[in-house]
Amino acid sequence: MPKNREPFTSLLLYHALKWSVVDPMLRRYFRGQIHGAENVPQEGPLLIVSNHASNYDPPIVSNCVRRPVAYMAKKELFDIPLLSKAIQLYGAYPVSRGSADRAAIRAALDCLDKTGQ
Repeated sequence: MPKNREPFTSLLLYHALKWSVVDPMLRRYFRGQIHGAENVPQEGPLLIVSNHASNYDPPIVSNCVRRPVAYMAKKELFDIPLLSKAIQLYGAYPVSRGSADRAAIRAALDCLDKTGQ
């Protein structure tokens, strides 16, 4: 588990959600299979870029790489109180679409720096 990513309680809740909801949903509902997860480094900075085909992509990708992942999420999602808390728990930070959002880029670089420590 990366050091300094989030407080221990947040990581505990992250893993509880991941293994009690996301993993069963991936395996039972979607009948998904994971291939190649052993090739993903478990330590150090890692940038994952995926096509966003559905709203399920972020938690499923996170489940597949077997390490905590931080996501850029459209800023509008943070206006929905319950959803905002859930996606923040899952490591999301806001990005303003349609512009060069320097704050989001800095947040991404901060996440990579924290993971590399």
